[in-house]
Amino acid sequence: MNIYNVFPSYYLGRNAYRYTIVVAKDEDSAKLIHPSGNNFFEGSLWYKVSMLIDDWVNPYYLEAELLGTTDKFSEGTILCSVFGEKGR
Repeated sequence: MNIYNVFPSYYLGRNAYRYTIVVAKDEDSAKLIHPSGNNFFEGSLWYKVSMLIDDWVNPYYLEAELLGTTDKFSEGTILCSVFGEKGR
């Protein structure tokens, strides 16, 4: 599995995730992992259970930077997420 740093291609504001580091098989899969771990992307929006959320961005506007590989963690594992003004 690969380790990716996933981040928006533009500033989302103070009340949003800055970036997340995830384990995924490829770049596209990494972009579909929400930093909180319990949200999902459907259509063109992120949802938590049945509630719309706006603290992350459409995967089309995400960048994924390959950091390395791992045999210790499974796909979908979130190693780190940064929320708020500071980070990156």
